[in-house]
Amino acid sequence: MGTVVLHAGMGKAGSTSIQAWLAENVVRLRGLETSLLVLREASEDSTGEPLRLTPYTSGSADSNLIGMALTPDGGEIESYLDSFFEQLGAAATRGRVVVFSAERMAEFFFRGLPGFLGRLDELGGRHRVRVAYYVRPQNTALEASVGLSQRSPALSVL
Repeated sequence: MGTVVLHAGMGKAGSTSIQAWLAENVVRLRGLETSLLVLREASEDSTGEPLRLTPYTSGSADSNLIGMALTPDGGEIESYLDSFFEQLGAAATRGRVVVFSAERMAEFFFRGLPGFLGRLDELGGRHRVRVAYYVRPQNTALEASVGLSQRSPALSVL
């Protein structure tokens, strides 16, 4: 039994900082038998999975391709979710701790998508699952979305 840590932060709530920390500490995490996974588009020589989870090596630790399942042109949501959870479960079986970070994954929670939540529950029956899901207060989200690092006298939040 492995442990799966899903980081599903809302937009403008610090996800990039968490993902940067994960990327900077990937060597130390691997020393603790932790696998940081990112979701990549499947290559033509892959097994035919619509998306492929791969160990993090470099670049962004953000795995927002999971959001493709939410878009009309992103394919069938069920096939994306089947692939995602199958690969996540297999990685957890091989590793002690698996970390997956995707800001867009928060949408699966706040929309309450049964296909996602049901598969998450099934994964929880085979592995320990921890979800880091958080939101940012609306007034600070507004400030962050317009790029203000500190309160601006020109911006008044009611």
